[in-house]
Amino acid sequence: MERFLDERDLERAVLSYLVGRAQAMDTFKNIARWWVRQQVIRFDLEALDAVLYRLTAQGVIEQLPAAGDGGCMYRLAMA
Repeated sequence: MERFLDERDLERAVLSYLVGRAQAMDTFKNIARWWVRQQVIRFDLEALDAVLYRLTAQGVIEQLPAAGDGGCMYRLAMA
């Protein structure tokens, strides 16, 4: 599912990229390719984390330890 960013989202993405990278400089094409895309992925991952947390708290899904890497796995909660 592709989504399009409005100007406020784009502004936030550019400024977020520049936080901690005050000396960054690039072309229009590379800003679109790297700066914005990287921030959109970060924002989308934060949103996904919030969704998984909320669904777990509501008892819709459950969180289980993943073997080996210390991470976790999610599945539909068993009734």
